[in-house]
Amino acid sequence: MRTPNYSTVRFKNLFPKAYIYILTFITLCLVLLSSTSFSSLTTTLSSSPKNTTQPPWLLITSSASSDFQRRLLVRWTWVSLFHRSDIFDHIFAVSSTDPVLLPLIKKENDTFGDILLLDNIEDTHWTANHIKPFEFFKRVTNKAWKGRTYKFVSKVDQDSFIDPVRIWNRYLKGRMHDTGIEEDRLMLSMSHEAFCECPAPQGSFYTLSWNLAKLITRLYDGMEDRKDIGQEDCMVGRFPTQAGELYEFISMDEEESFDVIGEKGVAIAKDWSNDRAERGPLEKMAKVVFLHQMKEEWKWLAVKEFFNEDGWVRNGSLGETVS
Repeated sequence: MRTPNYSTVRFKNLFPKAYIYILTFITLCLVLLSSTSFSSLTTTLSSSPKNTTQPPWLLITSSASSDFQRRLLVRWTWVSLFHRSDIFDHIFAVSSTDPVLLPLIKKENDTFGDILLLDNIEDTHWTANHIKPFEFFKRVTNKAWKGRTYKFVSKVDQDSFIDPVRIWNRYLKGRMHDTGIEEDRLMLSMSHEAFCECPAPQGSFYTLSWNLAKLITRLYDGMEDRKDIGQEDCMVGRFPTQAGELYEFISMDEEESFDVIGEKGVAIAKDWSNDRAERGPLEKMAKVVFLHQMKEEWKWLAVKEFFNEDGWVRNGSLGETVS
């Protein structure tokens, strides 16, 4: 019997992880060194020039404080691909009270300038799923982000890949009229009503009109004891519902939003409707605009191949462009 070459086996096992190790090393270098040293590199990382006009939409990715690598992946993929559209700004919301991590996060922000730091909130599973989103909505609507206010604001999970251009064209662009936007109370997401018992979004991605975000955070601020607060996604719907405030909930199409599951390099899509019915191979989901549950990097990198700066690209069919 032939003796296996264990050094070769170990090398082959390490190969799929090599890309991840390299990304981690680069990320730590970017974080630890000064922003001045990397000014030319960070300019190169973005595939588009900085916005010269005020974008109408703010996308906020809720990120774990220690996950420097994932934030770099987000910057290098959908944010860079679509940022040339000038329809959105993107930032990360990071919460931490860790004296070891805080200097690194601040150095990362010196480099990229895209982190909203909530340094008075511990980075725990409970805070992330109950109060953190309300805190960063409150921060941006009350104090603005770099002096900017917006028409729409979205919360995005860090294991999510989105096509903001197609979402803008289909759902938001038509609401950019000259009058009435202040009264517009829009909530756009995959429906979570069955779970929350009121019109409510699925927490991995949802969009609120600016004044609805302000209303929800005001109702959140009025809570006497936040220890009693429910899950964030349900509370986004319950706060205005229980206060008797009207809002319009628009549910995204069931073929547009998926969890990404699968093993052995094959990505399979599951939707958030029809009892989470399996939809089939991802490559057939030509209407997809939002992909979730990509905690493994191989899923993220596989999904990236389905998009370019024009959106969905599969079998020669291009996605939408901003018009």
